[in-house]
Amino acid sequence: MNRLSNIAELVHFRQRVMSEKKILHKKPTLVMCAGTGGQASGSNDIMRIVKRYIIERNLREKISLKITGCQGYCEMDPFIVVEPGHRLYPKLRIEDVPKVIESAIGNFIDEELIYKDSQNHLSYHSQDDIPFFKLQTRTILGSNQKLDPIRILDYIEQGGYAALEKVLLKHDPDWIIQEVQRSGLRGRGGAGFPTGKKWKLARASKAKNGHKYVVCNAVDDDPDSQTARLLLLSDPFSVLEGMLIAAYTVGASQCYICLNSRNSRLSSCSYPPGSTPTGWTRWGSNYWRQSTSRR
Repeated sequence: MNRLSNIAELVHFRQRVMSEKKILHKKPTLVMCAGTGGQASGSNDIMRIVKRYIIERNLREKISLKITGCQGYCEMDPFIVVEPGHRLYPKLRIEDVPKVIESAIGNFIDEELIYKDSQNHLSYHSQDDIPFFKLQTRTILGSNQKLDPIRILDYIEQGGYAALEKVLLKHDPDWIIQEVQRSGLRGRGGAGFPTGKKWKLARASKAKNGHKYVVCNAVDDDPDSQTARLLLLSDPFSVLEGMLIAAYTVGASQCYICLNSRNSRLSSCSYPPGSTPTGWTRWGSNYWRQSTSRR
């Protein structure tokens, strides 16, 4: 993928990805969770069998595989969700894989493997009808099931970088601050400091050395809280987009992500070996750095 050098190229790239979306997603897709809970339950073994089955039987034109971050239903891992249809097959064993793949290709439901409620023993053919999901309205982690966290095209297909595009085309940091203030968005660190006010103060401040910085505090200080970790492992581009908008608004030239040293998987495995997010560099053991342009 070539580096985008101006707003027009960003607009064109997003339009092309969205126009190709319908063409690329005509075949069924197996969605698998690669969150910590899933991996601990054996999802990596299931993934390897899925890939081997598809390759050995030359099924790549008939079905696709999407690896996502944590989808939230860890007690059912390892599981596969078949799209379209949101068919959830829980607690799979290696010998179940061929049945799930063939049912997806044949567009039928395997009644033996489909999700069944442990209390009422009813079968649920759609994940949306399962009680665990039915009463939930997800926001921050709502896109996890739709995204492969290392594939930017998945993020763009879900509307990713539309907000950044709008901000850059509007070219009015004061308007951004007004919108954030109107939204009522607040910090999540306990004090609930209004984000719009924070950005307004940061924009008005004068940098002594001519540089301003945006720092994303991705440290989960509460040992029982994994929200920052889950977000960066499952939907990292949303964090990057938010930081770029913040940097543009306050006039920052560099961005930093601060990680907890305890989260070794987050700092070393958020991206494939040997790769980094475009324009970002590793700086020290627990930081990622991005240089931005104020043009």
